[in-house]
Order: sequence, then structure tokens, then C-alpha cells
Amino acid sequence: RYRPLKTAPTLRRGWLFTDLSGAELVDCVDAFYPATVANWYREREGDLDVTDWTETAERQTGIYDVIDELDREAVERIAASCCVDSQCLKRRQWDYDEESELAAPRGDEAFPCREPCSLVVAAARKWTKLEREESRSYEFELTPSEKEQLEDLIDAVADDRIDEIREADLKEGANRYRARYLREKRVDADGTLSGTPTDGE
Repeated sequence: RYRPLKTAPTLRRGWLFTDLSGAELVDCVDAFYPATVANWYREREGDLDVTDWTETAERQTGIYDVIDELDREAVERIAASCCVDSQCLKRRQWDYDEESELAAPRGDEAFPCREPCSLVVAAARKWTKLEREESRSYEFELTPSEKEQLEDLIDAVADDRIDEIREADLKEGANRYRARYLREKRVDADGTLSGTPTDGE
């Protein structure tokens, strides 16, 4: 599967590269995880330049120019969503700005992340548009178990656990058959949850 983030922890394990010299090992790691060894070395030498969120956002142009609209709380959510060990093999060194650290975990990995990556910037563009939406109240009919099932589904997708849930494990809220049953029961022919339109009309 295509990996848009080269340092995502999704690379298949078990590779063996034997009899490499030190220089060849650096080249090998750099081929899989670009710039990681160089930045690790620069950090160790006290020479790692870090570009914080505000500086990264302000230098964006074109379709990405909008990401500087995101407030600090949204940037916290971005770091907590994208820049943690379960999503990236780098350790976040950037913050909101020079005076303001983010509370999101930085990670425990060896390689430093010196600035918001292109995947984070691309995601931030989408979240900027979503953050512009006004909240609305919707009314749905759900049983307590169905509400918990929706929470399980969100967690399973967010934590990339869908493939781990066995077809016969019907106690799992994110089980495929349970999700299909919930859709049959609560989603109408137009794909609308409980027949409640999104636009509120």
C-alpha cells in the first residue's frame, strides 16, 4: 500500500541487509526514512534547526495559505492525531511557536521531527475548512448499545484496528457484521443517519 508518510510505522518488518559498511547502512536507512539519520546527527550535535507551527503556516501559499487560520487548540488536536508514536516514527520537536509548547505527546522515537511535515500541512488544510463550519444540534434515535458501538467504530478506525477485529467477534462494536446491521437499521436508502438531513432542512 502506498505510504504518503515515509516515517509511518507501517513498513513491513523482517528486512535483512547484511555485511553493510557504516556508510552503506546510513544510505540504506536514508532510502527508507529520508533525512532521519542526518537530523538525528544534527540534533546530537546541537545543530538541529526547528521550524514551529506558526512559521510553517505563515510561509504557505496557494491552496495551503489558509492553514494559518487554525487556532492553538486545533493545532494541539493535529499534533495529538498525527505526530505520535502510533502514527509516525519521528519524535516531534516543533511546537506552536517559540514561546508556546504543545501539550500533545512528543513521542519516544530516536529520530527528531524538525517541522510539520507535508502530510500534516495537507491534513491541516482540510481541518481548516472543517473548523469553519458552525456546530449544529442533531437528534438521533439510538439505543445505548448503538451509541457505544459508534464510539467503538470511531476508535477502531482512528487506531487502525479494523483488520484486527475477527468476523466472528460480535462483541466488538466495530465488527463488520455489527456495523452492517447498524447501517441497515439506522441509515436510510439515501445514506442518511436516522433520516436526519445534514443541512438541517
